[in-house]
Amino acid sequence: MYIIKVLITGLAAGAAAFLPLSGTGLSVLASRILGFEIDYRLMKMYLLGIFAAGAAACYPDLLRLLGALIGIIRDLLSNLRTFVQSRRGDAAYGYRRILTGNYRWMLLMIGVALVPALLIGALIHGAARFAYGNLLAVAMGFFVTALILIVSSYMAGAQKTPKKMKIQDGVIIGLFDGFAFLPGISKIAATSGAGFILGVSRKATVRISYVMVLILTGVMVLRGVYTPMFPNRVPAGPGACIAAFLAALVSGYVVIRRSRKLIARRYGRLFAIVNAAFGILAVIVYL
Repeated sequence: MYIIKVLITGLAAGAAAFLPLSGTGLSVLASRILGFEIDYRLMKMYLLGIFAAGAAACYPDLLRLLGALIGIIRDLLSNLRTFVQSRRGDAAYGYRRILTGNYRWMLLMIGVALVPALLIGALIHGAARFAYGNLLAVAMGFFVTALILIVSSYMAGAQKTPKKMKIQDGVIIGLFDGFAFLPGISKIAATSGAGFILGVSRKATVRISYVMVLILTGVMVLRGVYTPMFPNRVPAGPGACIAAFLAALVSGYVVIRRSRKLIARRYGRLFAIVNAAFGILAVIVYL
């Protein structure tokens, strides 16, 4: 029976992670409804499953971003060599442009967004740990996600490509994402909501959202913001951990393969209602 509860919670967490829902928030809510507590090992395996699902489904974009990074490094080294040759008086070719193409600009925006996101995540680390043990805090996170989706749904529709994004756009996206370390606040909703508000195209917003989910999920695993508030709790065994990982991996992979159109289209208000419903349910369970 315990393994079944772990599987159900993992399926919910993996499916929600790649939709404008909070996978961690939904896993906490599901575990309370099912009557068991998620310890740090289970939460870590849920997050690892989500990370693996995202990496498996988004590998084409990840490879292109890796290629963009290699290209940037190569051109920077070439420009450095040109600079040194010109200083010596040797014949040197012109400097190469560093930011060419949408993927290089997207990589820059993601890098810029990570700075405020990780800074805010570090500042609210204690609050995040508390929120994982407080269902009312999770409910507030669902309500915040609903608010982001409602506001952004009225502003979506612009076609700003990554090449047309500015540094301040990346900073604003990062500010939104920083608070997504709190359970109940969806990383997809935070990134896509900020992107829509800033006028970024739907296609670019979806791609940036998935990459940010992968990075921030990886950070959550390393930082351990889900460390339990009850350190004396007996951790889950190997069987439960494997079940948690596989459940999140399978549901996350299935959903992410079909969720791009859902996020890119005008479904923000529908997901806002869903988040509000989960928030109300969390309050009821809390009471």
